[in-house]
Amino acid sequence: DTAGLRITDDPIENEGVLRAVDRLVDSEQRRIFNEA
Repeated sequence: DTAGLRITDDPIENEGVLRAVDRLVDSEQRRIFNEA
C-alpha cells in the first residue's frame, strides 16, 4: 500500500503526484530550517 499515492501510466496523473510529493518535501524542509 502506497498510502494513496498510486503511480499510473497516465503522465498527467503522475505529474500531479510528483508535484504533491515535492510540495510536501519542500514544506517539511522549510519547517526544519525555520526551527534551526
